[in-house]
Amino acid sequence: MKMMFVRATEYKPTPAIPRAIEAGKGIFDDIIIACWNRNKRKIDEDQDGDLTVKRFSMTAHPRSLRIIIVTLLYQIWVFWQIIKERPSMIQVFDFESVIPACIARFLVGATLVYDIRDPFADCYKFPKVFRNPAYAIDWVYMGLCSAFIVPGHDRLEYLGRWGKSKRPTLVVPNTCDDLVQQLPESVNGLVASNDSIKIAYIGYLDRSRGAMMWAELCKAKENQMELLVAGDCRDAELASILTSNPNVKFLGLLSNLESMAVMRSSHAIALLYDTSVAVNRMAAPNKFYEALMVSTPVIVSRGMNLEKIVEEEKLGYIVDYGDIESLKAAFEKLKDPQILSDMRKRCRDYYLNNLQLSEHLVNYHNFYKKLS
Repeated sequence: MKMMFVRATEYKPTPAIPRAIEAGKGIFDDIIIACWNRNKRKIDEDQDGDLTVKRFSMTAHPRSLRIIIVTLLYQIWVFWQIIKERPSMIQVFDFESVIPACIARFLVGATLVYDIRDPFADCYKFPKVFRNPAYAIDWVYMGLCSAFIVPGHDRLEYLGRWGKSKRPTLVVPNTCDDLVQQLPESVNGLVASNDSIKIAYIGYLDRSRGAMMWAELCKAKENQMELLVAGDCRDAELASILTSNPNVKFLGLLSNLESMAVMRSSHAIALLYDTSVAVNRMAAPNKFYEALMVSTPVIVSRGMNLEKIVEEEKLGYIVDYGDIESLKAAFEKLKDPQILSDMRKRCRDYYLNNLQLSEHLVNYHNFYKKLS
């Protein structure tokens, strides 16, 4: 069986496609990945082991007229790749890709799986007046798909009537393999031997993800904490504020294993998202599952879907977004070594008992087998 995965970004930065490939072992004889390489201006095709990777390589600023034209060209390119390759099954990971796939699938007789990691109507921060029309468009394309995959049971509501239909639907959390034994001992010379409280911030620093709250906490708790940033900052003003603070350490862009090593050496993982933004309320980032795997508590915003599980299982602390006093209270609790030790154990145990990827891959494999 020939399988084609389609994503409007590179396929390696997140585990969504690699995880799907692992689940499809023994079912797919030929795998093709069609992705959008937004960093180059040429079409590139290569082999990644047994995988054929086809890349659409045009770029444009996200807030420009050119991006509309380039997106349309990408969709034409996806349509042509499906017609040319004639896969038996197609799995798409975003709204940009589902549009051409819905049309092409009927011409080649393919089964189409819509993997909705980031719901179109929520993740683009549409004004409220435009959100319902955006959802209606996505809902129409969902109606042309054969099956669905979502990262959590809370996302089933987004499918509307299609989630209650007889179409196969699978919940695959953004969890990971147990990689504790593979993690490096240190990263960029980072040594977790002093008495300061270390908070790990993984990914791009952003004002809607608590960056200013952490900057204020670093200033208030001088010499008591370190903010370890494994990522980058696109906001020049925000970067200036943080780099001027000696308690903020920028570790640069790290590999996945290196990021997890930073998490392991920290007292907590920063997951403060502005819950006034719809997509932030339903966020289920990979780093949440990775944090539990490496036994590190999380600090999340009240109102996030993660709040319930974190609170019920005591996997970290809940903070009112924008309330620095609430964040300071959580920080003070991290100073108690016994409380921290107990919480680390609960994080690891919860991962082992509920979130091991190997167990979810069994359901994923059976899902593909049923569709095939």
